[in-house]
Amino acid sequence: MDKSTLFRRSYRNTNILSFGIGGVLTLLAIRAPISASAAISDPTVDRNRAVLDFPNTVTFQLSISAPVAIERIVLEYGADQLTCGEVVAKAFPDFTPAARVETEWTWDMRQSGSEPPGARIWWQWRVTDTEGNEQLVERSEILWLDSEHTWQKASGSSITVHWYGGGSAFGDDMLNSAVGSLRHIDDLIDLQPDGMIDLYLYASYEDMRDAVLYEPGWTGGQSYGEYNIIILGVPEGYEEWAKAAIAHELMHNVVDRFTFSCLVRIPTWVHEGLAMVSQGGPDEAGMAMLQRAIQRNNIFPLRSLGGGFPEDPDEAELAYNQSYSVVDFLIRRGDAARMRSFLELLGFGITADESLQKLYGFNVDGLDAAWRESVGADPLTQDALAPTPTATVVPTYKPLSLYPADVQTAGPGTPTLTPVSGTAGSSRGVSWGLMEYLIILCICGLCLLPFLGIGAALVIGIARGKK
Repeated sequence: MDKSTLFRRSYRNTNILSFGIGGVLTLLAIRAPISASAAISDPTVDRNRAVLDFPNTVTFQLSISAPVAIERIVLEYGADQLTCGEVVAKAFPDFTPAARVETEWTWDMRQSGSEPPGARIWWQWRVTDTEGNEQLVERSEILWLDSEHTWQKASGSSITVHWYGGGSAFGDDMLNSAVGSLRHIDDLIDLQPDGMIDLYLYASYEDMRDAVLYEPGWTGGQSYGEYNIIILGVPEGYEEWAKAAIAHELMHNVVDRFTFSCLVRIPTWVHEGLAMVSQGGPDEAGMAMLQRAIQRNNIFPLRSLGGGFPEDPDEAELAYNQSYSVVDFLIRRGDAARMRSFLELLGFGITADESLQKLYGFNVDGLDAAWRESVGADPLTQDALAPTPTATVVPTYKPLSLYPADVQTAGPGTPTLTPVSGTAGSSRGVSWGLMEYLIILCICGLCLLPFLGIGAALVIGIARGKK
């Protein structure tokens, strides 16, 4: 990770922690290991494990003994991922206070939302006896992955490919393609992966969807940038399609990590346009669709593609194709270093208008106008800026045009052309970033209440004094 990336991470975390620092530190601080004098004397941990029922639950189990009766046990747990601040989930398992205690607690993914396959789940226990002494049981980790398949793996530059369908030749072929895609991404936007990426290749769409709860039925793959994980369903015979899909999702991963923030999200046309460029662009049918839309003046105002894509399947595919064409135009107007700088400014929260103006000399509407002129489209009019297509948050799944034609028209159980409304890039019902902000805002509000009360009392006192 280079210095500018380190600065960006530090800069963002400093901004996040500045909100209500007194209350936040109370919530987020992890207490330092206790001194020997305050610890439980000679505790014995007989069992400390996690039992997986993938993909539904993970059960944490503890068996511990101490000379003094144990009266309180707190389980702290989570998964390794990028977050805006250090948030620790806590659970309070039931048990009967005694010198020897056995207890367990179950994390039900069906209620919280599923972690992605390949996530590293961690946990630790805080144990307190009746005299107030505390012991922190050593932190442990487990890989959140099914035991049904015999997984193989092969590693290359910044990526490890995991698969179980096909022999070593298949795995090596996918690895070589992924490594080549990462080199291509570096050439395009001057960015390298942030850490090791894990790519999990399932032998069918059904196997992949069985491994992740609540994903839409048409999903063929997913990038989890905050975890550095990509999953993909690759039926036999779709190896070439898989290579394009891998290139697409790797671009999502690299951009997600580089621009990570809980305060802003980069425009959808930038994110999806870059991913489409990475995969090599739309197929012939996709480009023909874009050309017809240009000739009929049915293309979207670029500004309308900043937050979401249309729900209609044909309009959604056109939005992907148009985003590709605009981003390809932008790349050809500059170079890799300029595109990297553009993404960096967006990640800092600078608007697309300001970022484009600083680096390319025009804002979003100016880019739209220049692109339209380059492809022979009608100029953008003020009337065209008003209507905005009915949009949904665009997921980081492969665009619809990425699915092979026969898969698009297949029967139940295979991906279809139906897009989905939902939250992008996260398998949780509520993202950790949003949860953090809600907690922080609540605490800040509580911290301010005493001061508001004092202020009100002073105002009333002054008013009475004047009387």
